Amino acid sequence: MNRTIDMILRNLLTEIKCITDENEKLRRDVEIGNKVIINQLQEINNLKVQLGEKEESKNDCSEAR
Repeated sequence: MNRTIDMILRNLLTEIKCITDENEKLRRDVEIGNKVIINQLQEINNLKVQLGEKEESKNDCSEAR
């Protein structure tokens, strides 16, 4: 019986390690994904600013006419 309990415990520890490793991998993937999203949002904001500057420049030219 002790042998069976030891085997069950070893199997559980192995499963826990696999789950922990997978959790760590997923955490890293989420971190990377978050960084990508942040970079894309910054790029979008930069493009909006550039577009706004172009619109202002266009309006200035129209008003000058």
